[in-house]
Amino acid sequence: MTRTSGSEGAGTQQCVPATRLLSLVNDDGTTVNGSSLIEEIVRDGVRRMLTATLDAEVNAYIAELTDQRDEIGRQLVVRDGYHQPGRSPPRPG
Repeated sequence: MTRTSGSEGAGTQQCVPATRLLSLVNDDGTTVNGSSLIEEIVRDGVRRMLTATLDAEVNAYIAELTDQRDEIGRQLVVRDGYHQPGRSPPRPG
């Protein structure tokens, strides 16, 4: 899921993840990974609900602590960790 965050945790936006439009189903009703199509649909729905619930809890926690600042005025509690990890440059040797 791709998410971006505003500076200092304010104005958080969430992008909707791309959904699969086509899933191959075998003759016995299972998908390529062995589970049934309905199981995959249910798992995806549960995953989305949990993500939404956790995001709401994090947003509420951050909102409660927006007035907490350090000695130079920066917010102490901010949302972080949404960017893709960077690639390390190749090391010689």
